[in-house]
Amino acid sequence: MTKTKGLEATRRQVLAATATAAMAATVARFGIQNVAHAQMRGTVQTKRRFVFCYFPGGWDQLLFLDPRDPATYTEEQRGMTLTDVRYEQLANSDFRSQVIRPTVGGRPGELTFGPASLKYNGDGSVRGPDITRWAEKIAIVRGMNMGTVAHEVGYRFFNTGTFPAGNAARGSSVATQIAAMLNRGQPAPSTALPTLSLRVEAYNESMPGQYSAVRVNSIGDLLQVLNRESAMLEHTTVEAALDEFAASERPCEVNVYDRRGVFSRMRQAQTTAQQILRQQLAAKFDFLTDSMDATVQAERVAVRRRYGEYLRAAGLNAGDANTPGARAALAGLAIKSGVAQCVSVMIGDGTDTHFTNNLDHANRIYPGIASLAALIDDLATSTIGPGHGLPEGDKWLDHTTIVAFSEFARTPLMNQFGGRDHHLASSCLLAGAGIQGNKVIGASGQVAMGIGLWDFINNRTTDSPEQGRAIMPPDIAATLLASTGFDPTDHGLDASIARATALSPLVRAS
Repeated sequence: MTKTKGLEATRRQVLAATATAAMAATVARFGIQNVAHAQMRGTVQTKRRFVFCYFPGGWDQLLFLDPRDPATYTEEQRGMTLTDVRYEQLANSDFRSQVIRPTVGGRPGELTFGPASLKYNGDGSVRGPDITRWAEKIAIVRGMNMGTVAHEVGYRFFNTGTFPAGNAARGSSVATQIAAMLNRGQPAPSTALPTLSLRVEAYNESMPGQYSAVRVNSIGDLLQVLNRESAMLEHTTVEAALDEFAASERPCEVNVYDRRGVFSRMRQAQTTAQQILRQQLAAKFDFLTDSMDATVQAERVAVRRRYGEYLRAAGLNAGDANTPGARAALAGLAIKSGVAQCVSVMIGDGTDTHFTNNLDHANRIYPGIASLAALIDDLATSTIGPGHGLPEGDKWLDHTTIVAFSEFARTPLMNQFGGRDHHLASSCLLAGAGIQGNKVIGASGQVAMGIGLWDFINNRTTDSPEQGRAIMPPDIAATLLASTGFDPTDHGLDASIARATALSPLVRAS
């Protein structure tokens, strides 16, 4: 009998291993090799952090993530390329009128950035945070089909990975889905706030309630929420009646009416709120005021300088609570303090202008780019201490994935007012944990910067609709899940993401 059991166990092990290998081979065939490898290893990065950085208004790709060489895209060739770079408009400004190609390991890297990515001092040195410094940590996805040129639709499409119904969002926010997936099967979320959203919409249609985002419109709002006394927690008459009924001597009726978890969710919400308040987290985000404690004051001054120095010599001050730098600082502090696992932040200010030239758009988009660069630099240089469930001594960027996006791009040709309009094909930036840096995936068209096609099997751009299709926001969400070791086809995800395909060249085993 023992021998038979041993043989059966061995047989099951062999069959399981064979099935796993077959599944991995099948997944690899369809372009998500790293997901297959993660499944074979059985490793899931449940402690991974995420920051979603939103640039509102539709950003100009020629000035940032998808530039063109002005020596090739000349005014004489405009009728053929249908692309008008007009980088000369940046001459005699703090920007340089050229494409920026950072070096990686002493050699020209794969990435190129547009001229709005950096500002320069008179001596030629870079002013403020340098996003190209961390090129080995950054990947760019180009030629992405946003499916719309309507602000709300494109914004909500990327936010949820599901195309809206009219203007109305459908599905749960990608940040909410990721937080729920990473904590699935765990007794409690790994951070006080699984998801935190600053001036970014958040939705939860399908995930457990504890993963709904704490959504605030300002740093002051967050401080007010975190500073509330425990006794101030709302306890309405309805909640009191439910409590009384749950404590009554009618357990059968209680169980019947709690089949949907009303009582359980209520108690869980109350317990979570009490725990958050007891941690006194507000002090971690009050970096715009001064402290009598010398150590705390030094930390606050360091934050102000890191995220505000590029705007004014003194750094951030109390009047800058709603600047891109302050919002980026909040995201960085939320990650490093262990307060939130997934943070969404509106890091840029509005760039939806149809009447301004390249220089004006560059000046509008640059504060968000510099704040993004400061955030990457902060997480790439800050060391993880004890108490986070992560390897002490690692850098925070080793365990944090950053996503920068907008609702769509702007047209490659200027309009009759000298500005640019809404354009379907966009790009996004990924950086940090689980992302293969110094990579460019996809491409917009050489003519009119149209939507590109990507061959998900052979991992290359293609002109053939039979071999490839456009990269879309659900594919980005699937890539983020794959970077943690999860299979993006998991049934627990919203259908659009479960049907999407990860961009395997971007997924780095970690």
